Amino acid sequence: MGGEAAISQKLLLLQKGSHVRSYMKVNASALPSLAGINQPDGSRITNGTAGFICHGPYTSLASGEYTAGLYIRRLGSIDVGTLTMDVVSDYGNHEISKQSIPASELMTRIAGLVSIDFEIVNDAYDVEVRLWVPDRVEVQLRELVIFRRNSLDWCL
Repeated sequence: MGGEAAISQKLLLLQKGSHVRSYMKVNASALPSLAGINQPDGSRITNGTAGFICHGPYTSLASGEYTAGLYIRRLGSIDVGTLTMDVVSDYGNHEISKQSIPASELMTRIAGLVSIDFEIVNDAYDVEVRLWVPDRVEVQLRELVIFRRNSLDWCL
């Protein structure tokens, strides 16, 4: 195991069970979806219908400040419409943070990081990051990352 895979493996070892200590990275194809088609490279593209292109990873987060990011790019020429990125817990019953993303702001040549900051006041369970895509907006999602900000656990 070398390069990026080794680094990802080391960082994933920082997790205790499914509890994120500092960093988590998940390929798009490993996340559940209601409106996406997995690709051989681990990414996911929209299927042309409105819905969640991703949700998950249903992880536990201790109280603290976090940033979640999705590496995403717009495909095709339709640049109207608004995507919605949110962070929820308890299987969507508790909204932690939410933001709108105009499709026109997404890059087309490379996947850019679209991020959302959030705070967990009390330990949270089954936390998921979701991306809702409207009809006819075509995007490619590469991966999800979750960082714990101000963490003292960054030493490997």
